[in-house]
Amino acid sequence: MGTRAILEWTSRECNRYLVEGGDIAVIPVGSVEVLGPHLPMGARCFLSEAFATLLAQEVEGVLMPVTPFSSALDTYDRSGSVALPEEVVNSYVRATIDDLLVGGFRRMLLVTHLDYLRYYIPQEFYEDHGVAAAGIHI
Repeated sequence: MGTRAILEWTSRECNRYLVEGGDIAVIPVGSVEVLGPHLPMGARCFLSEAFATLLAQEVEGVLMPVTPFSSALDTYDRSGSVALPEEVVNSYVRATIDDLLVGGFRRMLLVTHLDYLRYYIPQEFYEDHGVAAAGIHI
């Protein structure tokens, strides 16, 4: 399999990955927010996706699509920022990794700039399922 991005795989390729012992999902979480006049508003998406892409290659994991919306605590009131409530983002990411577990993935790596997602969500997931999860801060 040339690519590690699940969006480019067929269901047969994904099944083959899991049957052959693959079990790592790499999940980038970014944001759409104003980070100053010099950066694109998707900078955190670009960073988390780029790092997650390299990580997926290194650990022979599967790159999940970047989650582009999160809590933009400091820039929520600026034009262009899309700020979801923290509990919505946490619920979404938790539901995502729970569903990946049901689908056969056994190790989850979250790549994010959000403190709660990189620490508490993996900890709660491990406590609930006994399945390895880690949060990586970019």
